[in-house]
Amino acid sequence: MALNPDYVLAPSLEMYFVDKDTGAPLSAGVVTFYKDSSRTVLKPVYQLSGSPPYSNSSYTELNNPITLSSVGTFQDNNGND
Repeated sequence: MALNPDYVLAPSLEMYFVDKDTGAPLSAGVVTFYKDSSRTVLKPVYQLSGSPPYSNSSYTELNNPITLSSVGTFQDNNGND
């Protein structure tokens, strides 16, 4: 299956979130995604799985909001980075 053009890939999932004052990871922080047209309605967030070039890829819906790991990175529904 080819990549669906209706979805946008997120920035590198290797990025992590830190406290602006201390520089410490935002352990158990929360990232929430909202619809652009209705900023009070949560939007679905998906994880792309498969191997490049993603010919056998699939989209798995993640929880929204997403809870950050102990080192401030995104986690999937199973707690994996």
